[in-house]
Amino acid sequence: IPDVPVDRGRSTVVLDLSSELSAAQLPATIDIRDDRGRIVYRAESLRYSGATRGLFTIVVPSSALPPGSYVALLRPGAPGGGPPTEFPFRIVVATP
Repeated sequence: IPDVPVDRGRSTVVLDLSSELSAAQLPATIDIRDDRGRIVYRAESLRYSGATRGLFTIVVPSSALPPGSYVALLRPGAPGGGPPTEFPFRIVVATP
């Protein structure tokens, strides 16, 4: 599980998620679940970041992601677009 270091006092967490979704499967939705399975953040109507096909950049308020383990679930927006893709990660406090 990759660690995502976050500086103390930072207001946002930036997650770059690589995906194989096609243009026909967009827009997508992402749910971020904590280690208890609760949805702590949701973003809808996602499209790829700029001209970079295959990359979603998600900016999440750091208040939604205190240190701990999470799973980001990326779901295709098109009906029958396939199962969600899971991205497990762990938020850790960055050390200077």
